[in-house]
Amino acid sequence: MVATPKTRTEPTPTPESKTGHGVVVGVDSSPSSLAAVGWAAAEAVVRKAPLHIVHSWVWPHLAPWLTSADRQMKDDLARAGESLLSTYRIAAREAGATEVTSEVREGAPREVLSALGEQAQLLVVGSHHLSGLARTVLGSTSRAVAGEAACPTIVVTGRGGAPRSAQRLVVGVSTSPSDEPVLRFAFDYAQQHGLPIHALFCWDTGDLPLPRLPIPQSTRAWLAEAIAGWRGDHPDVPVQSSVWAANPVAGLLDAAGDDAMIVIGRRAHRPALLGPHLGAVGLGVLHHAECAVAIVPN
Repeated sequence: MVATPKTRTEPTPTPESKTGHGVVVGVDSSPSSLAAVGWAAAEAVVRKAPLHIVHSWVWPHLAPWLTSADRQMKDDLARAGESLLSTYRIAAREAGATEVTSEVREGAPREVLSALGEQAQLLVVGSHHLSGLARTVLGSTSRAVAGEAACPTIVVTGRGGAPRSAQRLVVGVSTSPSDEPVLRFAFDYAQQHGLPIHALFCWDTGDLPLPRLPIPQSTRAWLAEAIAGWRGDHPDVPVQSSVWAANPVAGLLDAAGDDAMIVIGRRAHRPALLGPHLGAVGLGVLHHAECAVAIVPN
């Protein structure tokens, strides 16, 4: 059964109304970080917001003891971080950003970036696109940040070199009121960047050994109604809406190709002990996407 669309309420305060750093980009020494800095700089220009570049590091030592070798290594890591940031500041200004700050912090990247996200409009991180086994064993900073940040996070893929700028947005729509912040972000982003939107709902009947059920006409009507208010608020944004008989991950990836940005939501509130949560769709999209992915807490 398809949920009845909810009447859209007055907009609640969004991450764009936050003070502090406007666009925050987390970096390391990988090629994907240079791509992320370029993307973040472009976002800062469009939003007329400051750009903050941050690099963090962790040196494990046996607390509370800190040897002279530990102190030397921590100093070396801090200096290396400052050198890295110098390169990225130049790249950001060459990309058009005018108000650029940076800092090196001691701490796990996931924790540092998530804390900065509390007062940011947007977080941007790169993705190394490790193999499946490596991602399982080593984890992923980009995945963790996207799963717990308080503001929207754009994960810029590093596969194949620098990514293209998005030419359109593919927005994954579900059947619940939690779509509202996802659609708000997508329509605002599309308007800021002059991009069209493809709003996609995937009708997934699973892998049952039965003929695939036809898509009810009521589902298409629901989707049209779900985005009608946003169309009215953003009349200059071209919008296409589709209902596909497909698995959500496969459908979003097929619709996006490599020249779009995928916009999806994830649950904003989750018990801390359970860790970051992107859901099966979010994890699948981040793992396989050839394009940038925006994760919006909803």
